[in-house]
Amino acid sequence: GFVSGGNPPCVTQEMSDFMTFSVNKAISCMSDISKIDPKSILNKFNTETGFNPSLSSVNGKGLGQLTTPAINEMTWPESKGGRGRFVLESIKNSSNPECNSFKSIAENDLKKDTVKLRESCDWLGFGDGLARNLIYSIGYYVTLREKYIIPMLKRRGANHLASYEKVI
Repeated sequence: GFVSGGNPPCVTQEMSDFMTFSVNKAISCMSDISKIDPKSILNKFNTETGFNPSLSSVNGKGLGQLTTPAINEMTWPESKGGRGRFVLESIKNSSNPECNSFKSIAENDLKKDTVKLRESCDWLGFGDGLARNLIYSIGYYVTLREKYIIPMLKRRGANHLASYEKVI
């Protein structure tokens, strides 16, 4: 089950507005990297946490219920098995003003050998915690799509890829 360190937070209108603003900015920022279906992302957040960014379980943390393997995928170099650093690099180097709120997180995390999944404000708090959770959650979606799903469909043939692209 989920635990959040006690009672769930009271959600004010300001918190709800901030979350909506942050999610929209993250989707807009990462839409320069890859086509993103906002409905898929919003459905994931709703299914995983009901949009409560402070939820934590044994298997995941925060809005996108991030796991250690997902974070490793995003931060490890390809030589260690990671294939998602391109998302953080793209955010860091983006000229899209929608990415400005996420640049410092991407820059700092790219400097680290390992980014740890800890139950803390790094992943669960409003502000940088929410921003980090968004770029990693949406970035993992982009990584799976661009580095695994699309290449596999291309190998299987144009019809498979065309069918997939109709649903996204």
